Amino acid sequence: MRAPIYGSAVTYRPRMSERRVEDLRRWHERAYQELSAAGERRLSYLGLDLVVPPTVFAPTPTSDLLGRAVLDETRADDRVLDRGTGSGVNGVLAAGRGGEGGGRASSPT
Repeated sequence: MRAPIYGSAVTYRPRMSERRVEDLRRWHERAYQELSAAGERRLSYLGLDLVVPPTVFAPTPTSDLLGRAVLDETRADDRVLDRGTGSGVNGVLAAGRGGEGGGRASSPT
């Protein structure tokens, strides 16, 4: 795979062993299955009341570290992309601060 970095192309080389990559893939699959089995979740997160579908990764007890940084750092003219972080709530937080928040799913579901 080739990715542009500062105007030039380089070859991507994973720093993890193939075994580690496979362990992480299996963990991700197990977590996804557990989330799906849990059903819809309702929760509060940094002033937002959320309904999270079963196939979406909901904010965790440590998610507020990133969420608080979004709230502290986002200005009205900022554009924030919340990609691959689950529910997309950080894009929503940014938009609530007057910035332009958006999300992009990385999962095929």
